[in-house]
Amino acid sequence: MFKKVSLHGFKSFCDRTEVTFGTGITAIVGPNGCGKSNLVDALRWVLGEQNPRLLRCNKLEDLIFSGTNKRKAMGMAEVRLLLEGVTNCSELELMRRFTRDGSSEYRINDKTCRYKDVHELLLGTGLSHTGYVVIGQGTIQELAGGNPEDRRIWIEEASGVSRFRLDKKEVESKLSVAARDMTRIGDLLLELRDRQASLYKDWQTAKMYQDLLKEKDDIELAMWLHLESEQSRQVQNVRKRLARYRVEIDDLRASTDALEKHVRCLNRDLNLLEEALSDYLKEKESLIARSSSLKKERDELNGKLSSVSRELQTRLERKESLESDLKDVSARKESLLKRQEELAKAYEELVEDLKAVQEEKKGFEDTWKSLSGKVMDLRSEVAGLNHRLGALDKDIDKLEQQLAVKQREMIEIKGKVADLQGRLSVLQADREKLEQDLHEALYLQVESAQHCASFEDRVRVVRVSLEEAISLGRSLESEISLAKSRKELLQEMEASFEGYGKGPRTILSAKERNLLPGVIGAVGEILSCEEKYTKAVTSAAGIAIENIVVRDENVARAGVEYLKREKGGRCTFLPLTSLQGRNMHEKAQYALSAMKNVCPLISVVKCPPDLTVCAEYLFGDMVLADTMEDGLAFMKLSSWTTPVVTSDGEIIEPSGVITGGEPLVHEGIFLRKREIESLTHEICEKEIKVAENNELVESLRLELLTKEAELDDAEKHRFAIDSQIAALRKAISDLETDLHLSAGELQALETHIQPIEFSQEDLTLRLKHLQAERENLASKISAKEEELVSYEGQIKSILSSSQDYNDKIQDITSATQKMEKELSSILAQIESLKGQQISIGRNLENEKEEISRLSQLRVDLLPKISSLQKEIDALYELEKDLENRIHGTKEQIEALKQRYADAPLELESKKAQFSYLESRIADAEDELENLEKLLAETKQVLLSKYGLSNPGDYDHLRISRQDALSRMEELESEILSLGTVNLKAEKDYSDLSERIELIEKEKTDVEMAMDELEQTRQLIDRKIHQQFMETFEKVDESFQRIFKELFGGGRGKLNIVDDSMGIEVIAEPPGRRHKQFELLSGGERSLCGIALIFALLSTNPSPVMVLDEVDSSLDEANIVRFAQLLRGYSEDTQFVVVTHQEATMEVADIIYGVTMEEPGVSKVFSMRLADG
Repeated sequence: MFKKVSLHGFKSFCDRTEVTFGTGITAIVGPNGCGKSNLVDALRWVLGEQNPRLLRCNKLEDLIFSGTNKRKAMGMAEVRLLLEGVTNCSELELMRRFTRDGSSEYRINDKTCRYKDVHELLLGTGLSHTGYVVIGQGTIQELAGGNPEDRRIWIEEASGVSRFRLDKKEVESKLSVAARDMTRIGDLLLELRDRQASLYKDWQTAKMYQDLLKEKDDIELAMWLHLESEQSRQVQNVRKRLARYRVEIDDLRASTDALEKHVRCLNRDLNLLEEALSDYLKEKESLIARSSSLKKERDELNGKLSSVSRELQTRLERKESLESDLKDVSARKESLLKRQEELAKAYEELVEDLKAVQEEKKGFEDTWKSLSGKVMDLRSEVAGLNHRLGALDKDIDKLEQQLAVKQREMIEIKGKVADLQGRLSVLQADREKLEQDLHEALYLQVESAQHCASFEDRVRVVRVSLEEAISLGRSLESEISLAKSRKELLQEMEASFEGYGKGPRTILSAKERNLLPGVIGAVGEILSCEEKYTKAVTSAAGIAIENIVVRDENVARAGVEYLKREKGGRCTFLPLTSLQGRNMHEKAQYALSAMKNVCPLISVVKCPPDLTVCAEYLFGDMVLADTMEDGLAFMKLSSWTTPVVTSDGEIIEPSGVITGGEPLVHEGIFLRKREIESLTHEICEKEIKVAENNELVESLRLELLTKEAELDDAEKHRFAIDSQIAALRKAISDLETDLHLSAGELQALETHIQPIEFSQEDLTLRLKHLQAERENLASKISAKEEELVSYEGQIKSILSSSQDYNDKIQDITSATQKMEKELSSILAQIESLKGQQISIGRNLENEKEEISRLSQLRVDLLPKISSLQKEIDALYELEKDLENRIHGTKEQIEALKQRYADAPLELESKKAQFSYLESRIADAEDELENLEKLLAETKQVLLSKYGLSNPGDYDHLRISRQDALSRMEELESEILSLGTVNLKAEKDYSDLSERIELIEKEKTDVEMAMDELEQTRQLIDRKIHQQFMETFEKVDESFQRIFKELFGGGRGKLNIVDDSMGIEVIAEPPGRRHKQFELLSGGERSLCGIALIFALLSTNPSPVMVLDEVDSSLDEANIVRFAQLLRGYSEDTQFVVVTHQEATMEVADIIYGVTMEEPGVSKVFSMRLADG
């Protein structure tokens, strides 16, 4: 049963719409045109319907929502149908989708599948689109009033024979394939048997061929054996002749050796003299070379002596300068030493004064210590005397203790204050030093920044230059690439003779392949001119620029024949031997002499000297004018006797015709070579520029690397200075913080001093008050107190004197420190002067040593030069002596050569005879070598081809080469008469015979299979007929019953038409006997169709049936009967009914309303009625 259908983009259902079906009857109602039947079409379509007519559209694309004024057209239509209880699965979902690009998609349970899969799945379930699932009003009419054959299909669908028909169709398909295979096998067997007979003939021919070949091989062996015997005999003869030549040459060699011995003696003497002469000449050359070498050495020593003298003078001047500097430094050093001695004496005096003051201070300190001891003794004594005054003494002791604490606090605070003051002084000095260093670093920072900026400017300038050079290089390379491409294109056009007609191109191509010797070339290749005359020359030449210049008439004739033979078009040839130049008319010559801006055209044309006649033929009678006006003026002056061409290519004919306009196509042919040469020159120049630019780029890159390295060093230096400045600023900041903290601490200590002093004064007053009371109490104690006061006065006086001594010591110490600084500075200056003195002294010593060396070198050079001059003079004397000896030796050689003159002639004669014999021997050896080589080759042939290692011992017929070749020619003729021989014929014949046997066996198997398929088809036909008849009887019985129910009586019957096996409907409503179905009314026809549908449903109940307005033509009474019938069958079949009738709606379990609230867009709403 149907459980749910979902539509999206199908016809008027553009929004996704779901309709849920229940068991029983589902009614779909709504006004006409609202889309009710579209819902039925969706069910029919998703079940597999392919016919657009049954889906109420022209093409499947019409199923997709086409849009409205407010809605856009959709790109696809999709329908999903959820089925339940159809197959073994509890639920089954079918989905069908169609897009505007024509693609279609089927899915079963959301898995992609084929249409065939959907069809096979629904086959036999009663839900196939070919069955009676969807019944429309038109279907009812066709079923009731259609032809009998259509009704038979409905019965067959109800009988369930569709699957059998599918099996039958498959069997018939296999039978058809088997029949085609049988035909193919039969044809193949006929073809193979013909080929078998042909192969048998080839086999017999091959046997004959092999027999002839064997005989040919035997004759060829006999020929090789005869050849080997002949070659062996010739080798023996040549060996004998060679032995005779060798005996003769040995005799000649003995006589020649004796003569050569005599000649060698003369030759030896002559060689000795010539060797002596050669030695003298070599010695002379050696003396000359030695003399030149010594002269060169003398000149070099003279030059070296001059150089040494100049350098010695320079060194002497530098020595004087260094001695002067040394004196100045010594004077400054002496002055500083004197000042050092003065300061040292004053420093010693101050040290003595300091020692004296310190001794006096030490005496006062000893006295102070003594008095302090006495005071303590007196205080102890006073304390003992006052022991009796316990309470008073305790108070005095307590006050003294408090006073001592305050004194200790005061001493500690003053010590800390002194320390802090000293530390503040040190910190301030350090801050001043750091601030001075910071100032210097800031100056260096500014200087470093200026250096960096300068280096950056230099780097920027070099980088810009480098980028410009690289850009220029790329531009040049791009231009070179374009020029090369253009040149290659022009060269290809030149090589393929682009622009020429078919005939000239054929001739020029043949010339390139050396097929037509004597062809010189085309006019466009041979002639040239300056670029400004190109238009004029090409216009004047016209089509003649493609003419071919040839050597003579024979070459022209050969070219014409070649064009005819190759069908290569037509061409005009210009034979140089018969070509006649054209001459300028006398009037034209006069006009040329009388006018400016005109000249003979041939004067601007360039061509090889031997081709001048060609240029005269083409341009000899033509005139070149600068402009059209000049040309017309010339024509008038020359009485229109010769053609004129202008610089722009216009032509003025003597007949008055003027031709001009766009340039001719042939101008490109004429300009091509010039452009190639121009491009070659341009490429060469630009490549030179590229090379120069590359050198510049490399130079700039190296310069850039250098500048960048300098900039990097400068930036590193600036970074180091910046780091130093940051460190100094941090150190100053830390010092200022320390100073601030120390100053605050000092201020806090100073604020503590005054309260302690007030406390000390208060305690002292209290102590004095107690002491006064104690004096009143004991007279003895007062005396002691007076003595104690006296001692204390002395101590204070001593302390005052000690302070004076401290001031003196401080002054002396300051003076000594100042002197020490001055002494340190003097010592540093003295050390610097000492260093300068040592450096100057070292340089002075070096100069003295160098002066000494140069002086000694000059002294050493003078004897050498003198010695060399003496040696040169001695060599000159030796050279004169050698000249005399050389002259004498030459005279002896001439005398000996006169004695030697006759011997070589006789020796040459013998050598000629010897050479003759040697050549004869060499010829014989070559002949022997060739014969032995031929014999070896013959033996190798006999060995490799016939396996004969000793052919002389082999007993076989031997035939001369001529007889053998004659017989072999006869055998070759017989072999050729056999035609093409298939040497594999025997094997092919055997293989083909086996294949024929296999094919015949295959044919038998196919025949047996066809018999089995035919039996299967007959069995299926019997099954179909049997099942069809059984179903027909049941349907006929049900039809009669339902007919009476619907018509309230009457008679209805189904008959089988004998000739077509169709189904005929007999309907006799109550009270009438109409046997012709066409005479029934529309309502009666609908009732008959409904009766037949429900009869089919009674025989083979369908799980679902969709009825689309089948009750539209029924009256109210028949509608009620139809509704009751519908309700009666709804227990076994799920009905989906599209209706307008209230009676049908009343029996529905669910009613769906279809509306078009929005024009062109269908919507569905539902209402369940079963419970009500």
